[in-house]
Amino acid sequence: MHKTRDLFPSVLEACFLVFLLYLIEYFVVGLITEVDRFSGIGFSDTWGFVAVVGNGILFSALLHYKGQTYRDLFHATSSSVAATLAVVGIPTLMMVPGTMIAMTIMSDFVLIPFPMSDSDQRMFQQMMTGGFGTLLVVGLIGPVLEEMLFRGIFLRSFLNQYSRTRAIVLSSLIFGAAHFNVYQFVVGFFVGLLLGWLYERTRSLWPCIVFHVAYNSLLIWLGDTIDTGRLWSWPLVTLMSVAITIAGAAMLRKTLAARANGG
Repeated sequence: MHKTRDLFPSVLEACFLVFLLYLIEYFVVGLITEVDRFSGIGFSDTWGFVAVVGNGILFSALLHYKGQTYRDLFHATSSSVAATLAVVGIPTLMMVPGTMIAMTIMSDFVLIPFPMSDSDQRMFQQMMTGGFGTLLVVGLIGPVLEEMLFRGIFLRSFLNQYSRTRAIVLSSLIFGAAHFNVYQFVVGFFVGLLLGWLYERTRSLWPCIVFHVAYNSLLIWLGDTIDTGRLWSWPLVTLMSVAITIAGAAMLRKTLAARANGG
């Protein structure tokens, strides 16, 4: 592979690619509207189709340009996928409940200076409702596509250009900003830091996908039942969740440090 293509995209190029992706998806939506009104299909189902088509077009062009395969994109390490997940899969899942609690508390703090408008509330409610369609799109398709782009393409390139810390922070900033609202920006940035660290340590998208899918699926399942007030009213559940996450973090740190040192 050409060295210059290993360094693509840069930060500015990554921002342009996010903008280009939304233009492609906008075009796909327009095409769908012209061909068929998709009567009877809900928001999440249509969005899922648009996301798959839009990302498919972008990834096909990017991987062709960079000379990569999907296999290499998902798992750029000599360890097998099974071996990687056997080592980090369970600790990664253990990180989910405590992370969700931390992000819930953080989101409530963001609401103080930036109260959510009625339109924003309707948007999030629409995204979190719809049954199996929502679970499929928000809980599975969305996380896989986002990990492919933000960790598999962007962070992987940044790690060839910048220091580890700078690469993870920059990719997390773009990941948060790509949600185009302050509420998901904050959560996306901090979750992106965790996912970025996980990818940098494993050089595999699969642990990131496991975490992202579990996080989004749990968020859909809990829906409006989780907020800061309820967290304090469920002290035992909250404490257990935090304890599980701390234990998972310790296991991950020890395991990945050993792998990095060849242990």
